Amino acid sequence: YGTLPPMGEVVITVEITANADLLPEGAYLDSLVFTNLTDHAGDISLPLSLAVGEPSVQYEWLLDEDPGWDCDGEWAWGMPQGFGGTHGGPDPTCGYTGDMVYGYNLSGDYANDLPEQHLTSEVIDCSGMYNVHLKFYRWLGVEQPAYDNACVRVSNDGMNWTTVWSNDVEITDLAWQPVDINIAAVASNQPSVYLRWTMGATDVAWEYCGWNVDDIQIAACRYTPVSYICGDINGDQAEQIDIADLVYLVDYMFSGGPEPPEINAADMNASGGVIDIADLVVLVDYMFTGGAPPVCP
Repeated sequence: YGTLPPMGEVVITVEITANADLLPEGAYLDSLVFTNLTDHAGDISLPLSLAVGEPSVQYEWLLDEDPGWDCDGEWAWGMPQGFGGTHGGPDPTCGYTGDMVYGYNLSGDYANDLPEQHLTSEVIDCSGMYNVHLKFYRWLGVEQPAYDNACVRVSNDGMNWTTVWSNDVEITDLAWQPVDINIAAVASNQPSVYLRWTMGATDVAWEYCGWNVDDIQIAACRYTPVSYICGDINGDQAEQIDIADLVYLVDYMFSGGPEPPEINAADMNASGGVIDIADLVVLVDYMFTGGAPPVCP
């Protein structure tokens, strides 16, 4: 409650209530609407997403078969040979599951003076997915980042890349290690997502076994559109808009009655989730004077 004076500022805190605990697992979309009640200058609707529950597997590459991703340099799909380990440990002799992996030089260590070499995935459609995570198993040997580097990057256009993980210390894996990286900032609801593992750059001395990657997954909470009937204010799923819907809307707007079960069904002039007198006018005009039917978001 309150009024914002001209040129004034105020901090608004938006919180999720305990009702979120009652929602089935998945992703939910809505809008936070700010309205200038004087002249509507600066009205804005900000999209919100709420992920409920743990992300579930949406895509999986166990690498028992070659997915055909782009490989630079000595990146390759195949069986690691257990060699290398001039420093740190050697490569594994098989995958975390099965025999095959993606690895950098499956027969030994990475080279000195190595420029960045990439393993790049196919395009992945993450439309309708939120709280997106990249999960995989790694067997990695790399010198500390002042000398040698390994990283994971993500892109949603295939050109601009965001580093979501890089080695901040020397890594000498002697067993397969699970990795879970939150990539939601880049990948959520994006139709064209690319994954990239990078080996290098490296300096002039000390070789390690490098990347070995297996059992890659994309996990996320998926959005399922809510089905509703436009004008069904009371949420009874009746196809016909009737007096019960009108009574429910009037009670909500003027008597402190409960909010409509589905806000978009009550936003009959498609104003971004704002329920106001304009929606009441649309409903009354439609019900009693033969006006146009409601149009909801």
